[in-house]
Amino acid sequence: MCHSNLDMRQLNMKKNNPAHQEMPVLYLSEFLGLALGLTPEQLGINLHFINALPVLTPAEAK
Repeated sequence: MCHSNLDMRQLNMKKNNPAHQEMPVLYLSEFLGLALGLTPEQLGINLHFINALPVLTPAEAK
């Protein structure tokens, strides 16, 4: 429940304050699943209200 509140209420915050920066919210268990080799889709990370996939994508070396 806490995750849902933190994740979905950001959309309402953005509506009331356009300068709000969205921040993906992840469970510790999702990080553990990624460390064990599961994909974001297997963990349901693609179903979050705030897109967390860009945070999980390694930054390109410059």
